[in-house]
Amino acid sequence: MAPFPSSMSTLIRALVLCQDLPQSSVMFSSSPQSSLMSSSCLVLGMSSSARKRRIRLEAEASQAAVLAMARRTRKWGGSVPMHRVILRDREAAWAELHKRYFAEHPMFDDATFRRRFRMKRSLFIRIYEKLAAKNEYFQQRPDGIRRLGFHGKYKCVVAMRMLAYGTIADSLDDGYAMAESTVLECVKEFASTVIAEFEDDYLRPPNQAELNRILAENEARGFPGMIGSIDCMHWEWGACPVGWQGQYVGRKGRPTVVLEAIATKDLRVWHAFFGMPGSSNDLNVLDRSHVFDDLLNGRTHPVEFFVNGNKYDMAYYLADKIYPDWATFVKTKSDPMNPKDSTFAEAQEAARKDVERCFGVLRSKFRIIQQAGRLGTRQMMST
Repeated sequence: MAPFPSSMSTLIRALVLCQDLPQSSVMFSSSPQSSLMSSSCLVLGMSSSARKRRIRLEAEASQAAVLAMARRTRKWGGSVPMHRVILRDREAAWAELHKRYFAEHPMFDDATFRRRFRMKRSLFIRIYEKLAAKNEYFQQRPDGIRRLGFHGKYKCVVAMRMLAYGTIADSLDDGYAMAESTVLECVKEFASTVIAEFEDDYLRPPNQAELNRILAENEARGFPGMIGSIDCMHWEWGACPVGWQGQYVGRKGRPTVVLEAIATKDLRVWHAFFGMPGSSNDLNVLDRSHVFDDLLNGRTHPVEFFVNGNKYDMAYYLADKIYPDWATFVKTKSDPMNPKDSTFAEAQEAARKDVERCFGVLRSKFRIIQQAGRLGTRQMMST
């Protein structure tokens, strides 16, 4: 007879509890029939309490044996023991999705695609191809039982649906045959890979050609030398730990996380700083922001403009009145006393709304920002 594996802690505990029984009692035969007969004989000769104890210990030892064998023989990682598996028909779901949006003659036209996914079909395909080349997560691969997983386009569609509509992850299981945990994984992988692939090209300071265009546009609006508007917005953090809420609760009475951004007239955001607690005001965020790092290190492009015959060589941003009186900020007149100040305040406030309009468009296109963030950490929300 082969002894039961003694490496499992559960089995060791069972053997210790069996110290009042003969050592041969905890030995298992290779034959199920012989094991059953020997166990039956032992049980018949015991008292009621000893019999119950014997049955309980044998059940624990059998369960430990099954788990030990599963850990040794599992080749591909396998499923979690005792985990319920739902056989979703992902192939049929992908076939239906492909027929609706990605076939040669799709069911829905380009206008419907753009309304539902917040971008053109050609841009979506480009993003998918970039993500598939960057991250193998968006490549369709077989799983441990050689069954093909979700297509990369399928994962991108699910991620964009959740970002665009802010739906609960579990609600996407009905229409897309994808579990809640997989949906959240798709969203996180999608966001992190988009940042890794496109951040250097788009979320960056403007180059010389773009800077000249921005300066020309703002000069035509009456603000020569202006390169953008700066402001902050708050995103409510629904999953904020209770112990942190005193730091993150702001003037609205709910925990939030602050986003600082600079936007131009065409709604391009070329600076974003996210993660400060909601109790911080715009000055606190500015103190921690890296918005002026390039200026301090001499990495900015040269700027030259004239105002009332005076030459200036430092660009500036339009800001509200809470920002400090620095040369890089042009603020409105809080209490204009004459028509000249009133005209300037009206023009400044109208042009400064570029960043406010950018925040509004961001909220309307991606409804997930309108709702309280349900992710557990600031790092997850920042992606």
